[in-house]
Amino acid sequence: MFGFISFWQSFGTLIGTIVANSTSSIPSRRCYEIPLGLCLIIPGILIIILPFFPESPRWLITKGREQQAVNSLRRLRGSHVDETAIQKELEDINEAHALEQAMKKSRVNLFDLWRGTDRVKSCNVPTFNI
Repeated sequence: MFGFISFWQSFGTLIGTIVANSTSSIPSRRCYEIPLGLCLIIPGILIIILPFFPESPRWLITKGREQQAVNSLRRLRGSHVDETAIQKELEDINEAHALEQAMKKSRVNLFDLWRGTDRVKSCNVPTFNI
């Protein structure tokens, strides 16, 4: 979803730049009104279609809305994904959220970067096992 939005924003900017270059020789106010108007088309389209995108399951988990996160995952993954895969992904999201909360509780500051020899273990922060 983010790539889709970024692509259209970049595409709109490219078209706007080409049009601005093409209209630079017009000797009236239209030389800047046309490019500005065209650059607003893509954000206008995005404003219309964004309400139809599902919320991020990760964001929903952080807000404590687990059932909505499951529904969002189902919608994002489509009907071809089985329920066990969705539950596994939900568990992974919950685990990552728990680790983030544990990191917030550990009192790590900027100077911990230069303390000790094993900088990961000196921060008392749980690590991911990949």
